[in-house]
Amino acid sequence: FACSALLLNRTNYGCTIQPFNEKILGRFYQNASLQSTKYFNNDTLIKQISYDYTLHDSRKIFSNIVRQYELAQYQCFSYTSEPSYYFVDIYYLQTGKKFLKHKQEITFNHDGLHPVEQNTYYTYNYDTELLKSLSDSINATKIICTNYKYSTDYIPPSDTHPIAGMQNKHIVHPIMYDKSDHGNIIESQVLTYDYYNGAIRPSAQYQLTLTEPLSSPGNMVTLNNNSYTLDSLMRNNCVYQYHEDGNLFEVFDKTSGQRTCYLWSYKHQYPTMQIDGIYAEQLLNAIGSNVIMSLAINEMPTLNDLLSLKNQISNKLPYAHISVYTYKPLMGISTITTDA
Repeated sequence: FACSALLLNRTNYGCTIQPFNEKILGRFYQNASLQSTKYFNNDTLIKQISYDYTLHDSRKIFSNIVRQYELAQYQCFSYTSEPSYYFVDIYYLQTGKKFLKHKQEITFNHDGLHPVEQNTYYTYNYDTELLKSLSDSINATKIICTNYKYSTDYIPPSDTHPIAGMQNKHIVHPIMYDKSDHGNIIESQVLTYDYYNGAIRPSAQYQLTLTEPLSSPGNMVTLNNNSYTLDSLMRNNCVYQYHEDGNLFEVFDKTSGQRTCYLWSYKHQYPTMQIDGIYAEQLLNAIGSNVIMSLAINEMPTLNDLLSLKNQISNKLPYAHISVYTYKPLMGISTITTDA
């Protein structure tokens, strides 16, 4: 009988047949992945972005599944059996997880001259499939490396620590990142988490304060008991508060001194008011927790209801700047009303 071969590529754990190279509206694809994008000013190329991928845990398997397209076919051997011929198609499939490894962006002036080349390289923790680091270079000179750490990168000192809760609930939000220029730290940020009515939420944001690059950084954050210890160079620049249902209530930016409060509705799903310039405690004193909860559980508030509440807040807190939002659930924002 006859035998044919076909190489398939599996992207994000979904098998796809390898297509022929195709150029559509300046985009070039190969193996079902974007390879490059070109931007033109009339007929002059002004930008080109190229992508390179790596296939982790790559392996080949066999399958006799019939596919519509064959990229290569050859005669393996033949076998004759009376009174009929038998034909079998054998397909080779390649499995694995594809990750972006390298992105190159070349920008030209409007005449298509004087190129500026920026390269970005990516590394991953293949066990968690999370981005581990990225390195940027411009014209092969300035090299900026950004490293990321997640809840899975820490060993919690106790089962009650918020990091332990994040690991148990598979919450993989970043805890820390730092940027370095040729190995010297120029920027670092830590986001701490805590429990609010049983839910885990960000509690504070810390920023590294530097007057010059740091050549030998220590541990910017250390876990102890049920809290965190931050390096002395880390400054608390943002604090978060939450409603009883776990939704964000207030953000206090300590750097600018700006405070912003949020009220929610549509059964706790969408923020309907953004109120700048007041404390959460001031808002509670002005309208009371019952009004806030009634708004939160409202399934479909009307714009008139929200504007009435806006006026009530403005009368008691005249220095507050209020924005009102209404939504079409599962679709998006339908109206935005702001102070003049």
